[in-house]
Amino acid sequence: SEAVDMGAVVNVPGAGATSATVSPDGRVLFFGSTRHRLIDRLKPESRYTLGLIQSIVDEPENGSSDIYWVDAGILDEVSP
Repeated sequence: SEAVDMGAVVNVPGAGATSATVSPDGRVLFFGSTRHRLIDRLKPESRYTLGLIQSIVDEPENGSSDIYWVDAGILDEVSP
């Protein structure tokens, strides 16, 4: 079927939400997202240690896909 905008809970500006799946009991919607809030920690005028860079890469919301979940009731809210 065609894609449906899931609203601000799932669709974050600048991030891709993928692979939405509903749990077997129908209560939870799981999805992947490439959110990247940690990029705000990088300042062009600053110097970075290897340790700081590694900590940013290892944390969630580093621009790589992470798994999130929301109440599947959101599907009723966004259904056409």
